[in-house]
Amino acid sequence: MNEGFSEERDLPRIPSEVTTRVLKLDVRQHDIHRNLRSIGEEIAAFYLDGLKILHDGNLQTAASLLGHLAKEIDSGLKDLLPTKEDTNALC
Repeated sequence: MNEGFSEERDLPRIPSEVTTRVLKLDVRQHDIHRNLRSIGEEIAAFYLDGLKILHDGNLQTAASLLGHLAKEIDSGLKDLLPTKEDTNALC
């Protein structure tokens, strides 16, 4: 039952420039992404999405979105890295 809506007509339309745009990373960004991928795919994906948001001039909430992605990356790294107390205990 489609309740009066045409599935084909109501599908969101994504502009072709959004789907075909390729993010070009500089050497530093590429190294960061590669290193994050060695830690985990999800952290690396958050980083790439952050770069996409940073380079998209049409987003009114870019700062907020970047803040959320930064928190996700930060918490992911904190889960993997030893705490300062753990590091001091090893010395």
